[in-house]
Amino acid sequence: MNIKIVYNTKTHKISQKHQTLEEIKNAILTLYPQQLEGGFDLYVTLHPQMDPFKILDDTCFQRIKELYNQLKWPSIKFLVKDLINPNLTNDDLSILNQSVIAQSTVQLSTFNDLFQQKPEPKQEEIQKKKENIVKEENKPETNFVQQIVNEIQKQEIQELDYHSEEFKQFIIQQIDERLKYHGIFKNEIQNPKIPEYRMQLLTRDFQICKFANQKFELQVEIINTCDFIWRKTNVVLMGVSGYYKNFLVQLEHDINPGQVAKFICFCQMPNYAVYDLSSEFQLAYNDQNQRKFFGDKVSLRITTQINNANQQNQKKIDQNKVKLLMDNAEISKEQAVEFIQIYGVDNPIEEIIIAYFEQPK
Repeated sequence: MNIKIVYNTKTHKISQKHQTLEEIKNAILTLYPQQLEGGFDLYVTLHPQMDPFKILDDTCFQRIKELYNQLKWPSIKFLVKDLINPNLTNDDLSILNQSVIAQSTVQLSTFNDLFQQKPEPKQEEIQKKKENIVKEENKPETNFVQQIVNEIQKQEIQELDYHSEEFKQFIIQQIDERLKYHGIFKNEIQNPKIPEYRMQLLTRDFQICKFANQKFELQVEIINTCDFIWRKTNVVLMGVSGYYKNFLVQLEHDINPGQVAKFICFCQMPNYAVYDLSSEFQLAYNDQNQRKFFGDKVSLRITTQINNANQQNQKKIDQNKVKLLMDNAEISKEQAVEFIQIYGVDNPIEEIIIAYFEQPK
């Protein structure tokens, strides 16, 4: 390659033994070590109708070299600009316009086609790349980055356009696959994140004593300890066992994380006598049309209150009945007396004992 360089209007010929940009720059530094020790740039004219190009790196230089051979230029002129005066002047443009290339008769469209054309890789270079890729893939501990590089090199051999949408999608796909393989990334469509519902009870156990069929109100307070909002339409308090099973209480409004949810339960006593009847409530949420429960349970125990007339009958209770109920049910005297009063002091003891064990639990 016949290269001439111009610095401060002085022209020098560079030896053809220098084949790379680094070698050429070192040769220029040998000519002007003091003037160019702070650095310099090289400019070249490639067509009379185009602005001068700055030679940025060796890849750019090798492309110029290919054009030099394709267009059979007899020589090529590089302009040297130090960093003290880095901008091109009119005199600089005049020097570049005096080059052999500036006198070229090649049409601009033809030149652009050549300039943008990707050079055909040599067969030995392709074979060497393939061999290197196979060697890397056969290594037992090829790292993640190297695997990506290997895949890109395969595409390079196939001459894929790096600026195409196809190449962009290839890169995205390859990275996603590698991240999944190493457990760094999971497909969120196939494995959607399931929210974890958590709560903390502020009120836990209730004991209620009311007349038969009497209405009463409970207020259950629960803290939302999740990191997301409880939606009014999605979270409910529900009876899960006992007399109030399937009893449903909805939120009055959405509950933010850390806020206290207040469930107001409007209940009614059974229309028959009960003693220490237990029920349980638990929070639930909807998940794809299925109700799922979470958190601790709230306990409610109810007993039917007796009126004053029945309280007066306490003195008339047969103590033998009390003792028999205590022994059979293994309960205290107070519990036995209260149940006999509720069920009826005049009923036979056998019937009272059966009624006690047949209570809903």
